[in-house]
Amino acid sequence: MKVGIPRGLLFYHYYPMWKVFLEGVGAEVVTSPPTSKEILDLGTKSSHDDVCLPVKIFFGHTVHLAEKNVDFLFIPRIVAVEREAYTCPKFLGLPDVVRNTLEDLPPIIDATVNVKKRDKSPLKAAIEVGKLLGAPMGKIKSAYKDACETLWTYRGLMLKGLTPDEAIEVIFNGKKLEKKQVNTDIKIGVIGHPYNVYDRFSTLDMLGKLKELGAEVITEEMIRQEDIEHHAQFLPKRLFWSYERDIVGAAFYLIHKKKVDGIINVVSFECGPDSLISELIQSEARRNGDFPLMVITLDEHTGEAGLQTRLEAFVDMLKRRK
Repeated sequence: MKVGIPRGLLFYHYYPMWKVFLEGVGAEVVTSPPTSKEILDLGTKSSHDDVCLPVKIFFGHTVHLAEKNVDFLFIPRIVAVEREAYTCPKFLGLPDVVRNTLEDLPPIIDATVNVKKRDKSPLKAAIEVGKLLGAPMGKIKSAYKDACETLWTYRGLMLKGLTPDEAIEVIFNGKKLEKKQVNTDIKIGVIGHPYNVYDRFSTLDMLGKLKELGAEVITEEMIRQEDIEHHAQFLPKRLFWSYERDIVGAAFYLIHKKKVDGIINVVSFECGPDSLISELIQSEARRNGDFPLMVITLDEHTGEAGLQTRLEAFVDMLKRRK
């Protein structure tokens, strides 16, 4: 039984957990390759004009997997991961949007995770998926326990400075990867959704370019959740979206604690929540002594030359300022 997982959107949040669980209940996991022009073109042709770049990329990965003759596509409906907020609307309706937009797809596993409801807890969703794949209850619960432990290991590796791709290599391929020491006094926080920050194709390898320019990069995943939660409380009211609240909390932490010399906020064109939290982060930067901040907006037309120029100028400005 082959289950395909598209390499997009929440992939960077939960992939190790999903993979361990699905394999634990007897499925063979098939993952789409890293984003490429071919995959972006597949997604652009298959989606509507008014969806954001990450969704177009996700569509491209989904179409690619469908062509690989997988038995199921794993696209869970992530409604709420905390009781006080919801996820972005695109996650709430993602299985339905995919199902009603793309043609000739295999069946979609769209188990719902909503911690606001007891019957939609992560464990209940896991049981639903396990039963669908024909696994006995004992095997399902054992696989779920292993998956949760893997998720904590994954997050722990990123706290040590590894990127999601590097952490995945450590977990599943046993590679000895450690954060490389950078001989520089310039630190830059790169803040945004993981699917924006870590997709090397859509960002034109922004993180790699910054390292080549001699900057040490710190991302949200390298900040303790307790620090993110604490600094998100500086907002006048609790933000409605969970993942966006984490981004704001991470940015506020870096600004208030002066952990970096400047911040690059990566956002998607046509993304409403991104637009809102970008304004909140910019306002906080201005209130803290005009803290250096640059906003990079991504879409399918982002050019490498223009991005390189902006990154070089930002790094040069931080060096002169320091």
